[in-house]
Amino acid sequence: ESKGAKLNGLTVTDSFDENRLKFLDAEWQNPATSSNINIKEAIKKITDGTYSFTFPKEGEPIRAPQKIIFTTGLTANVYQDPHNAEQNTVKLSHEDPSRLVSDPTKTHTEAVADMSVKKVELKKEGGQTEGKYISWQMDFNTNRAYAHKVAVVDSLSSGLIVDEEQGIKIESLSGPKKTLVLKQGNREQSIPGRGADGHASTVDYVISPSNIGGGNELRVNFGTGFDQAYRISFRTKVEEGAETTSATGAQVKNTAHVEVEYPLSDGGSFGVTQIPSITKVPFHKAFIKKTAG
Repeated sequence: ESKGAKLNGLTVTDSFDENRLKFLDAEWQNPATSSNINIKEAIKKITDGTYSFTFPKEGEPIRAPQKIIFTTGLTANVYQDPHNAEQNTVKLSHEDPSRLVSDPTKTHTEAVADMSVKKVELKKEGGQTEGKYISWQMDFNTNRAYAHKVAVVDSLSSGLIVDEEQGIKIESLSGPKKTLVLKQGNREQSIPGRGADGHASTVDYVISPSNIGGGNELRVNFGTGFDQAYRISFRTKVEEGAETTSATGAQVKNTAHVEVEYPLSDGGSFGVTQIPSITKVPFHKAFIKKTAG
């Protein structure tokens, strides 16, 4: 950044945790010549997770500012760990120490950067809309994480029956507006654009026996490769005995979670089950719905 300073022979060293990040590529952007030069072959590996580049010592003077871009890929460890920040440290050095200003108040030869890695989030809400029905709404990926595939899994309590006649509505919450309704007999659809605009390419749902709560499991699958947010809306019929009693009255409990495959730098993907979203909805057997008119 020191405008006009001569950089010939200066070494830039980049350090990171190679258990979490993997070196992929490097580029030198020279604003003086408007050139972008791939320097991957000129990068020197010092140790695992430490790489350096030295500006040519000879030739035309190389003046600041210059930009060096190190590209790293994410490993599976990033997604196994709930910690969302990756740290990267860059240091400047020179074989001739006199070329660097020793006074720390006048120069900076080290910088630390934190990068946040987004992971898919889920929020679920529900409410009794008619005497025997509860409407559910699940918003996921509102933080715009990039995912390879996502399954939103709703473990329905015993006695909750998905109304497949009304269908399961899929709405986009970001990017170009998309709205689909999946129904029995039409459980899988292609999303308009087929993934060319950051949206998922397909969506489908499956209902099967659940291992939780003795009821059914609703699984809504999105694929492949997207970073948009979606809302899933549907309703369930409440059969006799589905509600439980608490100190505040009768309620229906429901648990949902997301199962995500994140893309990795080696071209593969890694699957993670995120923390579940638990929803408790007050349920009244005596229910009045009033409308104006």
